[in-house]
Amino acid sequence: MNLLIDGDTMNTESAGIGQYTYSLIRELASLRAADEQISVTIRPDLLDKADGLNLPGIKLLPNYEHRIRKYLPYAPRWISGFDLYHQPSFVPHVFPGRTIVTVHDMSYRVFPQYHPRYRVLLFTAFENRIRSADKIITVSEYSRQEIADWLKIPAESIVVTYLGVGSQYRMLTVSDEKRCYIKSKYHLPEQFILYVGTIEPRKNLKRLVEAYQLFRLEQPRSELKLVLAGGKGWLYDDIFTRIKELHLEQEIVVTGYVASADLPYFYNLAMALVYPSLYEGFGLPLLEAMSCGTPVISSKTSSIPEVVGEAGLLVDPYKANELAEALYRVASSVSLRENMSILGLERARQFSWKKCAQQTIQVYRS
Repeated sequence: MNLLIDGDTMNTESAGIGQYTYSLIRELASLRAADEQISVTIRPDLLDKADGLNLPGIKLLPNYEHRIRKYLPYAPRWISGFDLYHQPSFVPHVFPGRTIVTVHDMSYRVFPQYHPRYRVLLFTAFENRIRSADKIITVSEYSRQEIADWLKIPAESIVVTYLGVGSQYRMLTVSDEKRCYIKSKYHLPEQFILYVGTIEPRKNLKRLVEAYQLFRLEQPRSELKLVLAGGKGWLYDDIFTRIKELHLEQEIVVTGYVASADLPYFYNLAMALVYPSLYEGFGLPLLEAMSCGTPVISSKTSSIPEVVGEAGLLVDPYKANELAEALYRVASSVSLRENMSILGLERARQFSWKKCAQQTIQVYRS
């Protein structure tokens, strides 16, 4: 079998879909049969970040085509000669052979107001191309049902392959030197609750800021700060405005982009991860935190209970007082944090990129 994977979204330092694509390809390299060749199209500007994919059975194909061309109604010449094509991120190219598509969630339908209008229009316009795929893969049972409902296709035709977590996400003994380096580089406080992800409305950060203010009103002497770790997405001005309105500029640290090599240290230094997202197809930061033994506070919505199970505190993300209460409970109880850490480590062991790749390659071969 000659397999082509679209690597256009791949970036080894990015979150979400880029991490999924990169990690899946690495694991597929060790699972492929001798007669299975995997080719990966990749933008030239990402080649330096794909060194980890120079593996036996993996062939990197620089693709100079503009990404908008995949929306054209015909197959490009370079896509011929393959038996199967996997698009790991929503809309695939037109392809004359078997097509596999990974749809991570339906957020552009459920929360169109939290996406750029062009993305909503584009994805919606090309849903027929997703429907026509030979097989759809998604990353949670919740997303499977959402896709079935919105695209009007049988849920049985959609395969769930849960995501995994890299080996770098683990409990670490952080030396004083490394601790000082990370804290100095990102201006981290001594004690903090951590959020990891894009700064955008869907992540519910405005309400998190309000919940943190409620926590501080209840615990005015607390030295516990809030760290928002991640790059700016879009429509983020309201979040920063709210921080200023509540006079929390000295209590909330916004780090901007965090290098992937540094992120495990963030989880290990944090008292807990707080991830109050309104909607997730999976939620990789939850799994990363649990793998590091970091207690998790998150939402009891969408796929999040599927990922966290009984290992974290899950609250109604629309109620700032519930979120504030969870912050208080975790901050005030060492025994609760220790128990959550143990449960989180146990939960995280149920997920791996190898298992994800094993399930994916079975889809290819079916």
